[in-house]
Amino acid sequence: MQSIWFWKDWSAAERNIFWVLTTLVILIISLFCFVYFQFPSLAFIYNQFQELELVEITLRNFDVGPSSIGVPADNLLLFETFAGSELQPTSWIYYVFLFCLTIGFIVFLSFVTTLKRFAFLAGIGLSILILANFHWESIVLFGLTNKATALVVISIYASIAYYFQSYGTHYRFNFRLLVFGAITLVLALIVVLASQVTNPFLHLAVNGLTTGIIMSIVFILMISHEITALFITIVTNSQKPTKSAAHYYIISAIYLANLLITYLIRERYIYWDIFTVNSYLLLTFSAIIGLWGVRKRESLYADSVTVFSTVTYLYLGFFLITFATVSFCFTTHSTTMMEGFNDIILFTHLAYGIIFTAYVTANFGPMLLANLPVHKILYKPSTMPFFTFRIMSLIATFAFLSFSSPLTSYFARATAAYYNAYGDVYQMQGDAITAKAYYNKSISSRNRNHHAHYALATMYASQLDPEHELKEYNNIINSTPSEITFLNYSDSYQTNDNFRAAADLLTAGLRIFPSSGVLLNAQALNYYNLNLLDSSMLYFQKARKNSFTKEAAEANLFATSALLKLKFPADSLLTLLGSTEIGAQSNAFALANIQHLPLEIKIPLTKDTVLTVGIAALISNQLINQHNKIDTALLAPILSLAKKPCNATFKEYIFLAVAHAYYTSGLVSKAFELLRELAFSTGQGKYFHLLGIWLLEQHNPSTAALYFKTAEEKKINSAAFLQALAWTEADSMARARPLWDSLTTTKNAQANSEAQFYSKIMDLKKLDVLQQPDALKYGYCRYRIPLTDSILFHEVTTSIKDEPLRIRAILDRSKNWLLHDDPMSAIRCLSILKGTTLRDKALADDILVINLMLAAEISDWSFIQNKLNQELPVGFEIEKIYWQALLDVQDGKTADATRKFNYLAIANFQFEEVMLMTAKYFFKNESDKMKPYSILVNGLLAKPNSIKLLKEYVYQSTLLGFESESVQAMAKLKKLLSPTAYQKFEREGIMPIKY
Repeated sequence: MQSIWFWKDWSAAERNIFWVLTTLVILIISLFCFVYFQFPSLAFIYNQFQELELVEITLRNFDVGPSSIGVPADNLLLFETFAGSELQPTSWIYYVFLFCLTIGFIVFLSFVTTLKRFAFLAGIGLSILILANFHWESIVLFGLTNKATALVVISIYASIAYYFQSYGTHYRFNFRLLVFGAITLVLALIVVLASQVTNPFLHLAVNGLTTGIIMSIVFILMISHEITALFITIVTNSQKPTKSAAHYYIISAIYLANLLITYLIRERYIYWDIFTVNSYLLLTFSAIIGLWGVRKRESLYADSVTVFSTVTYLYLGFFLITFATVSFCFTTHSTTMMEGFNDIILFTHLAYGIIFTAYVTANFGPMLLANLPVHKILYKPSTMPFFTFRIMSLIATFAFLSFSSPLTSYFARATAAYYNAYGDVYQMQGDAITAKAYYNKSISSRNRNHHAHYALATMYASQLDPEHELKEYNNIINSTPSEITFLNYSDSYQTNDNFRAAADLLTAGLRIFPSSGVLLNAQALNYYNLNLLDSSMLYFQKARKNSFTKEAAEANLFATSALLKLKFPADSLLTLLGSTEIGAQSNAFALANIQHLPLEIKIPLTKDTVLTVGIAALISNQLINQHNKIDTALLAPILSLAKKPCNATFKEYIFLAVAHAYYTSGLVSKAFELLRELAFSTGQGKYFHLLGIWLLEQHNPSTAALYFKTAEEKKINSAAFLQALAWTEADSMARARPLWDSLTTTKNAQANSEAQFYSKIMDLKKLDVLQQPDALKYGYCRYRIPLTDSILFHEVTTSIKDEPLRIRAILDRSKNWLLHDDPMSAIRCLSILKGTTLRDKALADDILVINLMLAAEISDWSFIQNKLNQELPVGFEIEKIYWQALLDVQDGKTADATRKFNYLAIANFQFEEVMLMTAKYFFKNESDKMKPYSILVNGLLAKPNSIKLLKEYVYQSTLLGFESESVQAMAKLKKLLSPTAYQKFEREGIMPIKY
């Protein structure tokens, strides 16, 4: 064990230096492992983008006469895609590299001062070359751009080194390290204060890159035999070794065979799809075991070194520099030098391994056969000197290198890496022109140069120069293809809508990188743009298998499923995929919305101030999905979030979804308020169109027609048809007729057919009605037969054989009587249906609701109470509150009634019966008579032709002394009521002025 822990025999000062250097080495190995496994994400990252596609769906349908009207809603599909970023700023690795290089140089220079004369001269000569290679003039110290600065720096270090070697031999190694370290710190301070360039240490780091590469190669050569040397130790370092020679040659053969196979596969002599030896794993393992190997070689440098612990320090210094250099190459994606190191490590280990086996055989073959402990004398050769082994190994290495590529190519790779590093420095400083010049110089040194071509491509992209951008990407594809390049290259085609070319390019990329998630996802999106949705689904499924793109692919899979209107239930698909990510859940809601399937997913409102695309889409789609059961208390904070300026991009989507939720929950007035804000702030026709649809559903066709007219002017397709329908519903045939006539000539087949149907109703003569189909008879009953002509109505409805249509005609007429404030006539009309068996649930619900409304008109509280005790139809929440409030009044529950009527006063201005009874209640129970008056005004602003509201308005205006308002309301009633009905109201009402 003592030989393993060799440093235990050292002095405390020596151990301290050893542990400081060892700690730095451990840290740099850790950094290398980190950047290796992060490669290439420290230099390039995949930016993830989210794009929204709006798909209109029908939220629900309602009937307006013979027509079924769909309520449109926005369904947001979220597509997630990736694109390669520009070169990422990695300035920190420059400082790490410069720090390690500096420490390694200080250790090297301190070691040189301990050497004997000839070795010292060789060492100080190398030190001078290293210092000169920093090109001190490039950082313009004190404004100097000549070699004077370098001469001063070299003189300081060289003179002190000479002093230590010649006169200060009594100084310990740790003192020498401290002196050179102090000089270096002073020099660093001078650089900070006196340099006239931006980031001078970045320049020094780049200038030191050549030194780092050379010292790394020296270190690689130094340790390339360590693994085969370890085999000797393993097979001979035991108490009773047996078959040492056989074991050694078998292990060495396996090791060298693996290296040879790796070489043959890498050089494409064979095409085996097997795991091969990783060069950087070889380097790391050799470097670690070499720490003990260097101790065993003390006899080889006894003539030059006096203190053997310093050799270990030198080794650790080289170790530090080598892994800092390699880490720099990986972090900055310096592929030219990475390729060079990859080859050099493999070829040196192969060459040195083969020659070292020959060295062992020549010197210790008989001893191995005799099972003697060869490891103890491994570096005390008798036949082949160790120096000969080094020379032969070096020759073999050059042979492998030159056979793979011309030796000059390795110099070109190092030069290209140097220029790339300088290009990155200027790119980080924002000097694109100089950066571009260095990248071009790098390419001139080595055209097979992913780093430089990619940097130029992204620079051209930012300058909107697609021609040169594509040229640079093409150079990469033809030389050093990568996933990120194929991705960006295809994205350039997609940006110009050339999806076919993008598909061909991605197909080529997937042949090289068949499991690339980003390319599979991109191809799937590309097929989606080509409308090849089945292929798109297939590629999204493949992209799901990649952990990096799994979440995005699942979100896109749901989006495509929604476009395909997949029948597989959204909740089951979400459970099957098991995704809890925002994109997938948002699109799951979108698919469920298309399927009209409620999703039971409780997603808390985000606490973040700034909404992301995914969160905004999720909120919007969830509100649409759960519009009929959402807790309205949640809507206010959602609106507050959407109103923040930072969320202005998503305000429109969320406002619309919240408006739908308010509308369905019964807070119709709030829904109209939000939708009007959207309509008039954005000017988009679809919002005017939706306002018109809601007004039709609220039985306010005359106002709806005005919104449809605006929507038609804004090129909304169905607005013309709905405008004609609205005027027809408003009994304004003079306005409706020309609109129907124009629609009969439209190219839209459905609109044309419906227009012809309504035109037939308009043209139908009384004598011909009974010979028409039931649908026309129903339309004639709804639009052509006056309320006063009960005989004709009875005759036509009796002839309708379609039972649901006959019931609907009678129900429509009853509702019409109620609108004209004649509940008794409505009851008589509805009594025709007494005893009729109702098979249509929607019709049955409709009849129950109107019966309850009529019961409220005639104060039949027992009927209302009885029905409320039963299960009422879904979707009539406001009506239920209204009926319960009326019962509370009858039961003397004033507090409960007041609370309910306060809610009803603001819930739905379009609901005239509610507005009327609310105004009456507060007129009777409130001292402030302006409150009920305001409720009436709100109701009349929503429905200016409401007969019921106008009558109450006349009454309250008269009592409040608003004579002119009362007169105006009476004038309006005179136009709306039949002479008989008007005269009846005159007799019964309060008339401040005689007409």
